[in-house]
Amino acid sequence: MEPYEGREPYIFISYARKDAERVLPYLDALSGAGYRVWYDAGISAGDDWLKTLLEKVRDCEVFCPLFSKAFSVSDYCEKETNYAIRKRKAIVPLYLEEVNQEDNWLFDFLGDRQNLRLYQFDSPVQFAERLEGQEAFTPCKVPEWNHVGQIQWRLSADSVLEIAQNEYYWSDFGSIPAYQSDPIYGSAAPWMPYRKKILSVKIANNINSIGDYAFYGCKSLTDLHIPDSVTEIGDSVFDGCESLTNVRIPNSVTKIGNCAFCCCNNLTDVRIPDRVTKIGVWAFHSCQSLTSVRIPDSVTAIGDYTFSSCYNFSNVRIPDSVTIIGDNAFESCYNLTDVRIPDSVTIIGDNAFESCYNLTDVRIPDSVTIIGDNAFESCYNLTDVR
Repeated sequence: MEPYEGREPYIFISYARKDAERVLPYLDALSGAGYRVWYDAGISAGDDWLKTLLEKVRDCEVFCPLFSKAFSVSDYCEKETNYAIRKRKAIVPLYLEEVNQEDNWLFDFLGDRQNLRLYQFDSPVQFAERLEGQEAFTPCKVPEWNHVGQIQWRLSADSVLEIAQNEYYWSDFGSIPAYQSDPIYGSAAPWMPYRKKILSVKIANNINSIGDYAFYGCKSLTDLHIPDSVTEIGDSVFDGCESLTNVRIPNSVTKIGNCAFCCCNNLTDVRIPDRVTKIGVWAFHSCQSLTSVRIPDSVTAIGDYTFSSCYNFSNVRIPDSVTIIGDNAFESCYNLTDVRIPDSVTIIGDNAFESCYNLTDVRIPDSVTIIGDNAFESCYNLTDVR
């Protein structure tokens, strides 16, 4: 097996080189059971041997010394174990054989710890199975996929939520289904009980749509990967994801649903792809840190409340393709100073620019046939309308 290299929690195996032949079957069994394991075969030629060993001890989640007669007289094993003790690592001693306590220099430190005597198991596989459910080792195990309908998902120990098409599903692509609003978790999505832990979401490129309420209220979510295979983002998908700061929406997306990014208070940067034709109502409502957005020429309508309460929104270009600016579309965009309404627009909805306190200049084209009630109410600094 190859030693684990990465940033997720892993088991450090400390053993005497003389015991390598006996140790390797246990390493294979651990790897086969899904555990991330590091041992000294991960040291590259030319590396400082001891320095690398101690760095790996420092970064491990669980330190497992494999006691044997050879271990008891190994200088490297002594240094590794003492360093693990100093770093207050979770230490689980494993016994390859019975060791005379008087000859074991570590017994005074580790004698009272829970241990596993490998020689008492029928096989290395049985030993690996014994670790299932052991709290100390759980973070070091690669999470198993949960299969639900068209998709499968898993949450890693470092809080990365991965979603892919169910490997047992017959189609080339799967869809994250539309979920219902849930009174306890905010969404009925199966990962919602863990929503406070989710820091990152990675969606595989065999998913073509993200359904309603998929990540509603995942307040700790900071990193997001949407693949180019996705064409639709449903209603309230990222509603309330208040730690999300920037989003790359791939060019493949044609639909952004209602409330899709509503109340993403820290979202500062978003680019709407060129294929999107309609931005849903309330889609970016109360994205209070959003300063600007590029609306592509493919968009024909800006829905009701789409950018309302984007307090720091300072500039916007409305493309020539837009015919309707919905009710309250830019309400309470306090820092919006200048708006050019293109000749394509025919309707400006009720309260469309209400409380845009710093709006000073508006050009209304001849194409406009309807200006809704209170469209520019409380625009106290508006001095030039033409």
